[in-house]
Amino acid sequence: MSKPASSNLAALRADIAEHIQLWEVPARILATPHGMAVLADFLATQPDEWISIAEACDLLHTTAQNLQGMIFRGHVRSLPNPRPTGRRQNVRLVSRTDILAQQQRRCAAAAAPKPGPERGA
Repeated sequence: MSKPASSNLAALRADIAEHIQLWEVPARILATPHGMAVLADFLATQPDEWISIAEACDLLHTTAQNLQGMIFRGHVRSLPNPRPTGRRQNVRLVSRTDILAQQQRRCAAAAAPKPGPERGA
């Protein structure tokens, strides 16, 4: 006797969410109903890792446009939000880990000693 199709899909979704890096999957695939279900399952396993663009902008003290540039250049991973709230900045989610790494990089760059004039002996 075979398993019902819904349990096969649930097992497949769990396997995909566990083994695939979803931020590398094309958005057109994630936009399908099954893709959104896989994405929702994946996000449920990491509830604190993926944050809204608005929250990321607050953490970095930057604009959404600058953050979009970081996403485009591959400095910050992003995923479509399976449950957008209607605000434009809630359409995508970004990796909190990547945002904190950008924040540390900025702090390190600001704290780096500035080269000054050489002092003679």
